[in-house]
Amino acid sequence: MRGERISIRNFEEVRSQLVREKDPVVKQKLSFLVVAGEDCLYFEKAVEASCIDITTGYKWIRNKDVE
Repeated sequence: MRGERISIRNFEEVRSQLVREKDPVVKQKLSFLVVAGEDCLYFEKAVEASCIDITTGYKWIRNKDVE
């Protein structure tokens, strides 16, 4: 994924979940997925903007693609 743009399945659904979510941990994960799924952002920039470790970003994306 390094240097690649990311595509999140059900991107609009993730966005609406973010608006409704109350749990701060889940909200952080959803926020990252929304940032990572934006057209203009690369994976490394999304991780940096979300203040998470790059391996955490990989895990969150993999898990979201499985759901």
